[in-house]
Amino acid sequence: MASMTNAMMECGITPPPTPLVYDGKIQRFKNEGDTKANSWYIGFQDGDFESGAFGCWKLDVHEDYCNQDKSSFTAEEKKAYAIKQSEMRQLHEVDKRAKHQQTETSVNERWTQANLVDSHQYLADKGVRSYDLRVDGSALLVPLFNIDGEMVNIQSITPTGDKYFSKGGRKKGCFYLLGDVTDTIIFCEGYSTGASIYEATKIAVAICFDAGNLLPVALELSTKHPNAKLLVAGDDDRHNEVNTGRIKACETATHVGGSVVFPVFDEQEKDNPTDFNDLHQLKDLQEVKKQIYIAIHDDKRRVKRKDTVLIYESFYLAMKECEDDIQLKVFHAVMEYGLYNKNTQLTGIAKSLFVIMKPLIDKTVEKYNNAKKGGRKPKKD
Repeated sequence: MASMTNAMMECGITPPPTPLVYDGKIQRFKNEGDTKANSWYIGFQDGDFESGAFGCWKLDVHEDYCNQDKSSFTAEEKKAYAIKQSEMRQLHEVDKRAKHQQTETSVNERWTQANLVDSHQYLADKGVRSYDLRVDGSALLVPLFNIDGEMVNIQSITPTGDKYFSKGGRKKGCFYLLGDVTDTIIFCEGYSTGASIYEATKIAVAICFDAGNLLPVALELSTKHPNAKLLVAGDDDRHNEVNTGRIKACETATHVGGSVVFPVFDEQEKDNPTDFNDLHQLKDLQEVKKQIYIAIHDDKRRVKRKDTVLIYESFYLAMKECEDDIQLKVFHAVMEYGLYNKNTQLTGIAKSLFVIMKPLIDKTVEKYNNAKKGGRKPKKD
């Protein structure tokens, strides 16, 4: 019989040292190597039956848990399990909203008491200006706003460049906007990159703070400004084993129908430069402006949004005998991969089903791309 502790370890989370508590309340604990309680779980127990969920804010993990094979459940057991999972999700959402609200109050108080700053060691090292930033002690403060213009979090940057968000604060879909939106919005990861691009172009720049937040922010702003041209200025982490910056930037452009650009460096450049602030410092603002403007005016860089995915009868037949939650996960994975070429992390039966379906999805995408190029070349007689 599976245990929640084993499931945690499979997801890279070290279980708490004390026995798990199955009382239907959220329990927080520290993952191995963490200084803060970024991990959590919630458990329900009825005799030998255990269910619940666990996750880690830092690792972006959220997994449902059940110690029994759900395919063997009776109709009543399925109903009871669904009710417990719904209760768990509601508790988790309520807890998350409460933490966000507490943090929102504290960061606004901190921001009000902080002083406007023109100079800071981090800004000097990056060669950029302060755009209405503030300072608290030695920490440079960069605010995060939601789409309604409410400050919900703060990124603190030390003089040596270490960065921290306020504990419990919201980040997903939140951003810091430099300039006013007219006909174009540029999306980037960090403050120094955004400041370099804005100083060079004077075009509105949405600072998203990390690669994983590019898409949530782009979705928010593209909805608010539906006629704006969208450009994702990605970090090219080409020296890393996984080029997360390029992957997420391309995913974002594909998802919102925007363009994507990465800085181009001389091959002999040292220290593995990756972003437009590196380009600013190695070259100058004129080179940043040149590369950004070429991307804005080159329609070939615009990624056409794919709006169709074929669902074959074989997909339906393969999924119909599975539990509802597995069907939903597989359907979500098929749509994400077929529309946006985005891979969803799956396990167990859901992963096996998707592996079977993936070649057919790839074939469909190939046909779609051939159609964009004008179809297949005619066969020679």
